[in-house]
Amino acid sequence: MTYADIESDARTLLQDDKPTYHWSAAEMYGHMPEAVRVLFSLRPAALFIGGRLPTTSAALEPPTASAALAAAGDVTVYVNDRYRQCLTYYVAAKCLERDDSDTQNLTLAANYMNKFAAMAKA
Repeated sequence: MTYADIESDARTLLQDDKPTYHWSAAEMYGHMPEAVRVLFSLRPAALFIGGRLPTTSAALEPPTASAALAAAGDVTVYVNDRYRQCLTYYVAAKCLERDDSDTQNLTLAANYMNKFAAMAKA
């Protein structure tokens, strides 16, 4: 899976899929390394892909937002694909947290973060 895959899924979830976007790609990509680190802290086995660890140490560190932007989102996230929805919830929650003036968005952000945690721990 790539950063662009997660961005697309999060935009669909947030109903932010028509240009001009409310949340920039840079903002979404900025949340992804943190999402991967939190997922690994909750579920270290998420790193195993096809029962094996990635083969390079660089693969263990999620790409930065600037690297993802430079590659137009075409950078691989080395996480078992079953956690794609989990990462999507995290990115969506972080985007909604920025809209702190909207109480409904904060409630929805908390809901998405709870879904992330539940999926990460399952």
